[in-house]
Amino acid sequence: MLIIASHIIEDARQRDGRRYIREQHIDYLGIRHERNYLAEAAQIIDLGAGAALIDIGLSEQELSMNESDVMNADI
Repeated sequence: MLIIASHIIEDARQRDGRRYIREQHIDYLGIRHERNYLAEAAQIIDLGAGAALIDIGLSEQELSMNESDVMNADI
């Protein structure tokens, strides 16, 4: 699945200094995928890494669905 756009939609400092990060990634079909996590105070946010994680998850999901279809097919 190809991610065509990525944005940070929230970067909120927490009481303990960490930051609550909400990323939004949009795939080539226009479907939005969010990734939420806590980052260290000085951590640099790498949207490319986030997009890669989303892409891996979507690929694994697609493979699982295809495997299920094959296993349940009437042959």
